[in-house]
Amino acid sequence: MYLKQLDIIGFKSFADKTRLTFEPGLVAIVGPNGCGKSNVSDSIRWVLGEQKPTALRCSKLVDVVFNGTDTRKPLGLAEVSITFADCEKELGTDYHEVTITRRVYRDGSGEYFINKQACRLKDVQHLFMGTGIGTSSYSVMAQGQIDAILSSKPEDRRAVFEEAAGITKFKADRKEALRKIEQTEQNLLREQDVLREMKRQIGSLQRQVGKAQKYKELRDELRGLDIYVSRQRIHSFDLELEQNAKNRNEVDQAIAEASEVVTTAEQTAQELHQQIHELEDGLQTLASQQAAAEGAYQRAKEVIGVNAQRVEEYKTFAERDRIEIEGSKRALEDVRMQSESLEQKTQLLTDSLAAARESQVAAEEEFNALQKEIDARREDVAAKRREVADTTRTGSLVDDSKVERNGAVETWKAGTTVTTMMKREDLLAVVTAAEDELRALELKNIPTSQKLTEQRIAVS
Repeated sequence: MYLKQLDIIGFKSFADKTRLTFEPGLVAIVGPNGCGKSNVSDSIRWVLGEQKPTALRCSKLVDVVFNGTDTRKPLGLAEVSITFADCEKELGTDYHEVTITRRVYRDGSGEYFINKQACRLKDVQHLFMGTGIGTSSYSVMAQGQIDAILSSKPEDRRAVFEEAAGITKFKADRKEALRKIEQTEQNLLREQDVLREMKRQIGSLQRQVGKAQKYKELRDELRGLDIYVSRQRIHSFDLELEQNAKNRNEVDQAIAEASEVVTTAEQTAQELHQQIHELEDGLQTLASQQAAAEGAYQRAKEVIGVNAQRVEEYKTFAERDRIEIEGSKRALEDVRMQSESLEQKTQLLTDSLAAARESQVAAEEEFNALQKEIDARREDVAAKRREVADTTRTGSLVDDSKVERNGAVETWKAGTTVTTMMKREDLLAVVTAAEDELRALELKNIPTSQKLTEQRIAVS
């Protein structure tokens, strides 16, 4: 068996994937200080299961993950794979090559693989026991470790000799067997305690079993008795049902016979009630006829007496009516004469109404014409007033202007002023005359409107 290959990714200073291939024979790794030689031996110890951070020259196991540099980012995991060849005999496997892989993440979790199959650290340690390969074996030694072994106590060197002799695996198996034996003895002790407790409880359990069996027997007996009693009750119920059925038939027959008798009696009673109702109706009819006859006789006697009195009264009324008829004839003649007089008055009023309506139409036409004339005159007066105002404003402007020394200019302005004043006086005279005429028209129009109003009232 020999070391064939070592793959490192993200372990300490190995940021990139690095593969180291070894051939059978003596192999040495040389280089200047700080180039990473010790990191190679640390990676071998780490992949074989080293758990002490001080043995890997770090404060904690997570520090083996590449932390990054100024130019590179840190990685999230570190992984190392070591491959051994020609190891069928030494490792006791069926494979020509065996690859051990260890992976750790920055959060502290880790994994182990043997030929890419997940396994435990214990499986890795058990695989290399007795082969001289391990974290504390002589096959992998760091600088200064040889001096430490030579100067150590005989007890410490004994572990190296046992590893070289190949008995470490057997000692580990023996230790594991002793641990299992001790654990088995502890289990036996606990089982003995359980047995003693169970023996202690056997008496009470037997008593409980006896009680349970007795309870079961009593329960079965009670169940049999219940079944027997139930059967007896069911039999008695069947007999009662048969007797009730017979009684029911007899009762049904009696009910049927009684129903026929009742039906016959009801028919007879109905016929008797009908005859009684007919007789009562006849009696009521006769009584009504008797009462009606007596009432008619009494009314006839009263009517005869009343008629005799009315005959005397009618004679008196006839004489009074004759006198009233003569007076009514005279009053009717007077009414006829008054009606003829009213008809003549009505004809006269109708003619007056037509003439009044014609006068009203003519007056309204005259009123509208005068109203239009008044509106036109008002517009003329307003125009004249505006002209007077303009003339007055022009005269004021002329009076306020400066009089120049030149005689010709003064003469022209004076003449203009005189002309303006004359025109203003004429306009004022015209406006005054127009206002007088407008007031006259309004006064003339007032009687016309009053006349129209009076005619309307008369017509109404």
